Amino acid sequence: MLSAECGVNANSALSTQSAALLKRCFVLKIPIQYQKRRDFKPRIIAPPPVALVLSAASYVSGVSLTLTFSRAINVAGLSPTQITFRDATQERTYRAGTVSTPSANVAQFTLVQIGMFAGGGYLLNATASNGIVATNDGSAWAGVANRSLPFP
Repeated sequence: MLSAECGVNANSALSTQSAALLKRCFVLKIPIQYQKRRDFKPRIIAPPPVALVLSAASYVSGVSLTLTFSRAINVAGLSPTQITFRDATQERTYRAGTVSTPSANVAQFTLVQIGMFAGGGYLLNATASNGIVATNDGSAWAGVANRSLPFP
């Protein structure tokens, strides 16, 4: 049924003008609804783990080596052959033997002689694959190269 207010008679033939007029009258004007913008929430990125740091080291001549770290450590995956110590006064090179942990952040090693050393000082070497890791986040100790003892 055509609307009288649009100016079109129901019985008359539709002309081009009438058809255009009908389009204007019967087109629904629906307001466009845009999606609401989502609130921007920045991603929280956890900071990278703090490196495990050697904070002190001491040596008892020919007997033991004690390493103190900045945090609690786990020595379950220890590879003793990756930790060596050179003693110039006894002219010997040692590697780490058995390990004990007197406290959460201290590792105490017995020493096993593996060779002779002609040089100066007391030098600690530990490769990155030594197996000492932090207890809380598992970050590995990077080791040291030719660290003089006692330290600090």
